[in-house]
Amino acid sequence: MSSDALPIFNAAMNLPNEARAELAAQLIASLDESFPPAARTGDWDDVLRERSAAMHRGDAQMVDGADAIAQLRAVVDRARRST
Repeated sequence: MSSDALPIFNAAMNLPNEARAELAAQLIASLDESFPPAARTGDWDDVLRERSAAMHRGDAQMVDGADAIAQLRAVVDRARRST
């Protein structure tokens, strides 16, 4: 993540879950044609809606933003070491 994006990400992580889901949907919708088509299709809308509904039903396992980033970094580190 760029140093420009990191403060925005950190601020977004302090938003309530519903606001973050809406922000994510709007960011995906804003992608231009040069971005991979799958990220701009309605399929993502469906995924976001289902995940948001699961969260509101209490069916989703929530992960703290910092923990999620640490988990993702560990995955990336393992992938880099294996190549």
